[in-house]
Amino acid sequence: MFSPKDVVSSSRRLFCKYVYADPFFSSLTKVSAFPSKSVTEFHIRSSFDVQIQTQVRHDNHCQKAGNLSEGAELGLSQKYDLLIEKYRFSRSGFEAKQFHSDVIKNGFVGDLFMANTLINVYARSGDLVSANNVFDEMPDKNSVTWACLITGYTQNEMPEDAIAVFGRMVSAGFIPNHYALGSALRACQRLGAEGLKHGVQIHGLVSKTRYAFDVVVCNALVSMYGSCILGSTGSGRASCVFDGIENKNSISWNSIISVYSQRGDVVSAFDLFSRMQKEGLGFNFRPSEYTFGSLITAAAESLNVDHGSLLLKQLLAKVEMYGFVEDLYVGSALVSSFARLGSIDIAKSIFQQMGTRNAVSVNGLMVGLVKLKQGEEAVEVFLDTRDMVKLNFDSYVLLLSALGEFSCLEEGRRKGKEVHGYLIRAGIGDSSISIGNSLINMYAKCGAIEDACSVFDLMFEKDSVSWSSMISGFDQNECFEDALLSYHTMKRIGLMPSNFTLISTLSSCSSLGWIRMGEQIHGEAIKLGLNWDVSVSNTLLSLYADTGYVTECRKIFSIMHDRDQVSWNSIIGAFTDSESSIVEGTSYFIEMMRAGRTPNSVTFINILSAAAHLSCVQLTHQVHTLVLKYCLTDDKAVNNSLLTCYGKSGEINDCESILQNVGKG
Repeated sequence: MFSPKDVVSSSRRLFCKYVYADPFFSSLTKVSAFPSKSVTEFHIRSSFDVQIQTQVRHDNHCQKAGNLSEGAELGLSQKYDLLIEKYRFSRSGFEAKQFHSDVIKNGFVGDLFMANTLINVYARSGDLVSANNVFDEMPDKNSVTWACLITGYTQNEMPEDAIAVFGRMVSAGFIPNHYALGSALRACQRLGAEGLKHGVQIHGLVSKTRYAFDVVVCNALVSMYGSCILGSTGSGRASCVFDGIENKNSISWNSIISVYSQRGDVVSAFDLFSRMQKEGLGFNFRPSEYTFGSLITAAAESLNVDHGSLLLKQLLAKVEMYGFVEDLYVGSALVSSFARLGSIDIAKSIFQQMGTRNAVSVNGLMVGLVKLKQGEEAVEVFLDTRDMVKLNFDSYVLLLSALGEFSCLEEGRRKGKEVHGYLIRAGIGDSSISIGNSLINMYAKCGAIEDACSVFDLMFEKDSVSWSSMISGFDQNECFEDALLSYHTMKRIGLMPSNFTLISTLSSCSSLGWIRMGEQIHGEAIKLGLNWDVSVSNTLLSLYADTGYVTECRKIFSIMHDRDQVSWNSIIGAFTDSESSIVEGTSYFIEMMRAGRTPNSVTFINILSAAAHLSCVQLTHQVHTLVLKYCLTDDKAVNNSLLTCYGKSGEINDCESILQNVGKG
């Protein structure tokens, strides 16, 4: 029979070690396994930029008539048309140079339309130096010329240059058209807070022109304010512009939904989606892949996992209705989001339906499987898709993390060595800190701490995650003094410890019973402002509880801003471990239930430990009722705790009832 006190103490310590203290447990969702806000914004931006480029080319094309001299020969006119059609959509640097050569060869150097097209082609190929040279050599320019260059700089992630060219355009006396204004505002957006000043100035200029209510310009203003101003102020300014758009299009809706999604304002984002559907009587308001991308991002980042999952399921129904399940972008977002929130079966189903997959969808599914400790299945996903999908560094990081979650750690270690050998042969192992860190993490989880040390020692560069992984590995493998030594070495070389570093270090102090060292690290956590981190606070609770300093536990718990299930379990366990404070531990349990928190097996083991000490049959019966309510009657440790309580109170009938139920199971 388990001792309740032993189970509580070991459960508390193990949870801190294997969940909170694992840097990779938190960083898994940071790899390219989830369509992040920036990725969602990129897609919306891209749809806008494509519209800009298309319209610039259209306006440019409309100006072609009359560019050739009236006496031009028919053959020359045909060459002109053929040259334009051959290169106007080119994205190749080589073809851009060839186009320029053909322009010179055929005598079209001074032609305005041809020069504008050449700027466009150079910009699309990424050669902004040549595009700018063509621009500077042009004897005549029009608003399309300026718009082509501004758009080129914006699309090639050179926002400062785009804004500078826009300023030159205005100074030269040209009135910017809506495409020049839109691209300049996009450039401001990409600068973030630094671009706000320029964005406001451009908005002021827009308000004095006929473009004040132009949908292209207003869409750009919505996105600019959303990106350049943080918090509700930015979304408020963006909404003000959005509400003033008379003829909204799908990009208008996508832009404003994206603004609220980026801020994690799920309610507003979904309210806007509802409005979009109600007002969308025509095809223009039909949700696109960009609409769903923003909404999926917002739902997946909901602080309430159950609420986020419910929203995702509702979205999935809409996605299926509009036929976007097989879309690469939407499908990848759904797979990653459902996997991230633990709905792995739904994620798998969507993954199977996708006609095309990429690294994002593969990584997303692997993240979910690794977080659920289904390492073998995550490896299968990697092996099944590696020949069909171009995987990236993050895929190998996830593969190594999956190997650390094998049910048979020896098998995980063996396969891990095979992958390690492949990475070395492929020249990947030595070129990436993230790969090195994941190797350390994998070996440590598989119990091969010597191999983890070897990888660490051979790494050319190490970052704070490298040290945190090594310290966590030492702690997990019960090399507690090595963990503390590594922590002090890390500090000595000037690296800043993270919350994960502190968790592992404090865990080692707890295991060694080194309370003075723990107090020093507690002080360092306060200086770094990491004591407010819920996982650090929980580890401190465990440290002081395990070493008998319950007064410190009370102080820490009372000032915690956020408390999770582990926080409550730790404080209840701290006081039910001590006979002199059992009543206080019971009061914390009552407070937890009143706060609407869901107890788990550790909670019940803690409170049953108190009931056993008090020999209180009434309390045991009340807790037993809750055990039945929360469907934990199959938990062996909980049943053992109940048997202990009833046995101490002489309630033989209750003991027999529990044993009979266990026998039926």
